[in-house]
Amino acid sequence: MKIRSQMYAGFGILLVLIFSIIFISYNNSEKLIKSTDLVLHSQTVTTKIEEIQTLLVDAETGQRGYTITGNEEYLEPYNLAVSDIPTHIKELENLIIEPSQKENLERLEPMIEEKLSNLEKVIELRRDSGLIAAKEVVETGEGKRLMDQIRAVIGEMEDEEARILAERSKRPEEERKLNNQLFVMFLFAGVVLGIVITFVTSRTITRPIKKLTIDVDSITKGNLDIQIEKSKIYEIQTLNESLNRILASLKLAILRTGATKGELGLGEAIKAKKVAEEKVLYFKKAVDASSDAIGMSTPEGKHYYQNKAFEKMFGLTPEEIEKRGGPPKTLYADAKVGAEVFKTIMAGKSWEGEVEMNHLNGPKILVFLRAYAIKDEKGKVVGLVGVHTDITKKRKTEEVIEQREKKFRTLFENVNVGIMLIDKDNLKIIDANPEAAKMLKYNLDELKKLNLKNIWKKGEAKEALAHIYEVLEKKKAIISQRNLICKDRTVIISEVLANLIEIEGKMHIIGSIRDITREKKAEESLKQSELKYKSIAEKGTSMTYTLDTKGNVTYASPNSKRIMGYTPKELIGKSFKQFVLFTELPKGLKIFVDVLRGKEQDFEMNLKRKDGSKIKIKSHTFPIYKDGKVVGAQGNIIEIKNNHNNNKDVVKNRVEIKSVKKQVNNPKTLRPIVNRQTAAQAVKGAVKDFLVPKPIPKKVIKARFPVKKPVKSAAKSAKKEIIRPSLAKKPAKNLKKAEKRYFLKG
Repeated sequence: MKIRSQMYAGFGILLVLIFSIIFISYNNSEKLIKSTDLVLHSQTVTTKIEEIQTLLVDAETGQRGYTITGNEEYLEPYNLAVSDIPTHIKELENLIIEPSQKENLERLEPMIEEKLSNLEKVIELRRDSGLIAAKEVVETGEGKRLMDQIRAVIGEMEDEEARILAERSKRPEEERKLNNQLFVMFLFAGVVLGIVITFVTSRTITRPIKKLTIDVDSITKGNLDIQIEKSKIYEIQTLNESLNRILASLKLAILRTGATKGELGLGEAIKAKKVAEEKVLYFKKAVDASSDAIGMSTPEGKHYYQNKAFEKMFGLTPEEIEKRGGPPKTLYADAKVGAEVFKTIMAGKSWEGEVEMNHLNGPKILVFLRAYAIKDEKGKVVGLVGVHTDITKKRKTEEVIEQREKKFRTLFENVNVGIMLIDKDNLKIIDANPEAAKMLKYNLDELKKLNLKNIWKKGEAKEALAHIYEVLEKKKAIISQRNLICKDRTVIISEVLANLIEIEGKMHIIGSIRDITREKKAEESLKQSELKYKSIAEKGTSMTYTLDTKGNVTYASPNSKRIMGYTPKELIGKSFKQFVLFTELPKGLKIFVDVLRGKEQDFEMNLKRKDGSKIKIKSHTFPIYKDGKVVGAQGNIIEIKNNHNNNKDVVKNRVEIKSVKKQVNNPKTLRPIVNRQTAAQAVKGAVKDFLVPKPIPKKVIKARFPVKKPVKSAAKSAKKEIIRPSLAKKPAKNLKKAEKRYFLKG
């Protein structure tokens, strides 16, 4: 059997094993991906079910708000929900694959349709017949019954999907473990099989070769009677036959000439030849392994040798170079330069330098060439050798580095932050950019002559040195605040970032300086403004308050005790709706929502004091911004007593409000930009909080607002119709009472 056949067989077995590992890993990976997709599918189904429930709640919330206020604006969430629910149900139908979930969805769809019809019926009654007619439908409890049924079905669907998700979540882990076990098992088998194949193949080949080597060594010592055994390996057997023929020829020569083995000098000749061949082989391997392209030519210019790097560099074989007219015309981009190199070498001199050369299939390359003459014992030139080093990438790298240095130097000189390079041993300023010199009011030459100690403020040198030592020990960046002395002896407050940088093998300190004097002054100004604002709020005649985006009180001035009867501590953390009369809660909610949308509001309203009495107030409320986002509301409250006092308080309140707004939304210290998206989110949160009130016990409702039984008598009904016009004299009062009762019952 041939060596090549044995190697092919061994590698074939290994390839089959490798492809088996790949196939099994791929198959298990597909199973793992499918299991993961099923987990994601269950999560998507759960999310879609929750979205449908949320849309139903939005629809019910919008209907409730409209029923209470009669304002079409409150139907916006209802309209959006009605338009989106069919789409979500359709998407859920396409997603569900479990039979049990499909049955649940079939039960859920008619319930949703019936619920939407009920909501639409209440809205139409409110629009056409008024609040009382709509209230009667709501009091039947049909809407609540439908919503409870829907919640129950949705709860079953969510529980079922959670069970399915739990089952599916186990599969990916099992698939992963199986995949790992199979991979390790096949990998181990492959390694063992590879070792066995390598050992068997190596032993099959090396044993005959070792035997042949011993026989050849014996021949070199003059033993011509040795008999070379046959081998099962084709290549070695061919070599054995050749050696047997050589032995036969030597024996015949001895018989014909009558010479002895020693006279023939066979052993010494073979040894000398072997040493010479080893030296040639050594040099050939060294030349072939060189990373430089090496080529040789005759004095006539015929190219007869090149190493592997030469062909890789130029893409040409010796034969192709000769066909194209020789090295000067083929390799050199400028044939005149090639002719000059050959002329110099033929004169017995060497040539070194950079030269542009051609590549067969690529762009021109830049080469550093060292060319030498090969001379015989008499000094005659018998050949030429050229060593070529490709420096194209090196030159491009040098150009890139040069461009980067230029770019970084431009950035260094034009950045609006002061940068200084410091010697870590003596703290001398080695280099600085123009911004640092400008900041410290020196020119660059003056600044480079200074030491860091020259620009530190007296009394801070010890602390500054401690920071420098910390940078050197911990080898990490440290930010600190320093007072630096300028050339004109003025002091600037600066933020200093110090770090270590290595330049030409030596560590230096690099520091960036940012002048924060104005920022510090602005902070001080802001603190003074806040103190002034607090003084205005606490000493003014009005009550100042702030609310967060949920309507909870976050601040109240001391005047709250005089106006509302509550101390500031009692007010903080409570919702403003606790102090608004039920009849005016929709109005208060609308005002709060408008403020969160970025609109200032002037309004009058009746509030409840701590002792239960009613107080009429006037207020100016405006939004509070932080980083361009609405984060709450702020306003002042004055009590309306009589026109004369009220006018005085209004004027004073206006002055206080103007001062407060100036301090809270100061454009120099904050960014009062109305963020529509953030305001919308705040409004949505407020609507959700205030349109869905907490349920009130039925006992409280019946005790405060007893509902009369319907009149059965026709006479009483007629009397009621006769009396009804008198009730129209106070429609607002009756409407507020109805709204109050409806709101309490939810």
